[in-house]
Amino acid sequence: MEAARMSKEDLESRLDDSGTVVIDVRRQQKEAQSKIKNAVLEDPDRVDSWAKKYPKDKNLVLYCA
Repeated sequence: MEAARMSKEDLESRLDDSGTVVIDVRRQQKEAQSKIKNAVLEDPDRVDSWAKKYPKDKNLVLYCA
């Protein structure tokens, strides 16, 4: 399954939208230089344990770069 990509500008326009949840799944989260506003940190190796806690009516944006 392939996920759609989002431009930086598109993401920036959605950061204050309550219908969007940004999930930071980078492996090196602790050493990360920047953090996206209101992003939630989740372990990319434990998707099965956290994926179902997010409402299906929200737009989930996974940040992995």
